[in-house]
Amino acid sequence: MHGPEIAIIGMAGRFPEAPDIRTLWNNLCAGKESIRAIGREELLKSNVPPATWDKAGYVPAVAMPEDIELFGSRLFGVSPAEADLIDPQQRLLLECAWNAMEDAAYDVSQGINRVGVFAGSALNTYLLLNLMANRQIVEGTDLSIGHKV
Repeated sequence: MHGPEIAIIGMAGRFPEAPDIRTLWNNLCAGKESIRAIGREELLKSNVPPATWDKAGYVPAVAMPEDIELFGSRLFGVSPAEADLIDPQQRLLLECAWNAMEDAAYDVSQGINRVGVFAGSALNTYLLLNLMANRQIVEGTDLSIGHKV
């Protein structure tokens, strides 16, 4: 060996119509389609502007993991009010990290070995598009990140 060794001991993920990696693999092997087309009524409910519907390249479809609203905030030491402000994708990431530890049968409370969860992300617009656009949320929440002005 040539340095700090790394072992992948657990893995987790949540996908459309697959709450775990095993189900995702079974869906892939079976050729199951997990992207579904959506109609104009659902597009309206999703606040997609009608001008977007007929644009070239726009595909009215959705691929959404299930139960993303069922976040166990107490498990992560987050109040329900704080959990409402966390991007649903970040809540899902926390749950998947926990599930990866469970998959590895690793008891994090023992703290015997250092363990990390590796994840990646692109630009997150949840704060800008969903929270900052809601005046009631902005006025009722301290959205600072620890910096005093």
